[in-house]
Amino acid sequence: MAEEDVRAKRQRIQRQLLSKGSCTRTALVDCLTMLSAEGLLTAELGATSKRTLRREVQTAVEQHASMNTPYGPVMQSMDLGAPALRQWEYANPFAFLHYLTSISDRFGDMMAQSARDRTTPLRLIIYIDEVNPGNPLRPDKGRSTQAIYWCFADWPQWALQRASVWILFGVLRSSLMTDLPGGVSGLMRHVLNVFFSKNGNNFQRGCIVQHRASSILVHADFGGFLADEKAHKEILEVKGASGTKPCITCKNLVHRLDIPAGNDYLVRLDCVDHHLLDYHSNESVYEMVDRLTAAKTAGMTKTEFARLEQVLGLKYAPQGLLFDSHLRTILKPVDNFIRDWMHCLVSGGVLGTEVSLLLQEVQSIGVKLEMLQEFAKQFRLPKARGRVDPAWFSDHRISEEQLRSFASEQLNMVPIVHCFLVDVLAPMGLLPNHIKCFGKLRDIVEIVSLGPHSAMPHRATLRALIVEHGRLFKRVFPFEAIKPKFHHLLHLSENMDAVGVLLSCFVTERKHRIVKRAACHVFRHFEHTVLSDLINSQAEEFLNGGGLTPYKLIEPKEVDIAGVTWLRSTTVALPIGEVHANDVVGLTSRRVGMARAFWARPRAVDTIVVEYLAYRCLDSKTWCPTPGSSIFADAADIVAPIVWAVRSEQQIRVVLPKSWEM
Repeated sequence: MAEEDVRAKRQRIQRQLLSKGSCTRTALVDCLTMLSAEGLLTAELGATSKRTLRREVQTAVEQHASMNTPYGPVMQSMDLGAPALRQWEYANPFAFLHYLTSISDRFGDMMAQSARDRTTPLRLIIYIDEVNPGNPLRPDKGRSTQAIYWCFADWPQWALQRASVWILFGVLRSSLMTDLPGGVSGLMRHVLNVFFSKNGNNFQRGCIVQHRASSILVHADFGGFLADEKAHKEILEVKGASGTKPCITCKNLVHRLDIPAGNDYLVRLDCVDHHLLDYHSNESVYEMVDRLTAAKTAGMTKTEFARLEQVLGLKYAPQGLLFDSHLRTILKPVDNFIRDWMHCLVSGGVLGTEVSLLLQEVQSIGVKLEMLQEFAKQFRLPKARGRVDPAWFSDHRISEEQLRSFASEQLNMVPIVHCFLVDVLAPMGLLPNHIKCFGKLRDIVEIVSLGPHSAMPHRATLRALIVEHGRLFKRVFPFEAIKPKFHHLLHLSENMDAVGVLLSCFVTERKHRIVKRAACHVFRHFEHTVLSDLINSQAEEFLNGGGLTPYKLIEPKEVDIAGVTWLRSTTVALPIGEVHANDVVGLTSRRVGMARAFWARPRAVDTIVVEYLAYRCLDSKTWCPTPGSSIFADAADIVAPIVWAVRSEQQIRVVLPKSWEM
């Protein structure tokens, strides 16, 4: 084998090993050196010294980042104007997009399909959040990092829900943000100017991507910022929940203020009537920006200026995003403010507040939490969602304002709590209004959980449910329980109309794990090292086709049946998420069954068959297994994995998908 071929092979193997994210460069060098010393590597893959091998590993991991494209290398740098970091390296979106489509036919096909209507631009979504590598409870922010990802809202639903598909832009330590003019808002000003440069590359003018042997020109408009409440506050430099004007969309919504008697214009957070809200337009927000600029230029006193900022709910940040004249043609501050249903509902949101208050109410009528805990033990969750933990319903989890639990736990609690209310309390005539209120909230969670595209046909129903739930919530719970996220939930359907999909931060929170693995053991050249590792990881993922198909068997094994080779697995990745053997699933035509295995032919791995044990319906809640052998169906027929409980040896209580009722 020629020396060039040996080197290329060695670098390819090293890139693949480092893309796993399970070891550092130094650890990989030590492993390869040890294996070579024991004679377990061929002479071609051995290394003469650790220093030489270390240099080769460094070169290999940065190969993707240094690849040249029509838009320059994948990794580029910009001047942020910060004394501590003059040149910040990032993954150029035009170069990275072109490169990923050139090495992955699957990704090129997906981009071509998403941009098939050449007259309609794609919708670009940008996400930013703070990540804390290592111990999330560490009190200092020494290793906290701002992570920025992006996607197109036009991608298929399965791609929008795969963390590996969202494209990395860059990472920046939070400790450097203090010296950055404009802070997070200033950073996002630089970022948005990369995507929509005034004179350079611009997605509105188009980006060339590869589609197998040909090239296509992809255009995109800015769809918005997906972020939690804190990040939105920092991006737009608004006062947010801590101020008296907690919503960028509403002119007349006030918080922490007493509304004078007889005032029929101002409204509070408990308002659920859209007709009473006076909406900002994109233009009126920029009018506020101009008003602040004019007041500052006119020399308004510090006290008067602070009062003006408080009245407008906006901070004066000349280096910030809203103060960039060029971006006024790109950024629509009202339309591009994308609420995240995860944070509105289950991450310090409405659901956590309601469950906490509801459990307190349940205790007040003499029902002990131990009864709910015993009830919960009967339930089984889809394997991908873990196991039921009765401790979810313990006293120490309940507070006056919020349930102390993770977002995933709260989602798992919803069907169990609802079943307890309907099966146990409702027959006794207890808490009828509370049960009705929680039933509306459960329906809301069911709809938003359908997925970015699947939830869209139900946005009118969702809007009505949110209003109905709000009215019931006001009736049964005190005003003090209503927080700004209660109001932001009211705008969820409007964001769906503006963006065209329903996005959440669950997928980006999962992508944080990839960033944490890359950043956990980096102590020098932090941004450069983490970025090159993440570029390598994503490029290798795309190069190998992993995660770029809506249907995929996980770790299948070959099985010979009558001389025919099949692939069999107990886990499958579907557009609705992972499904495992022994999960009870709902299928099309209102069928229910327990999955046993998943099958595919070696040359048709995208066509997957599910083998399942069918169940027969006794009533809307109770099902029993049908005698006989397994039934086979297309895996695409699976609507959702189902939460269920054991009623008897031959009967189960199932929580049917809300989509069956719509």
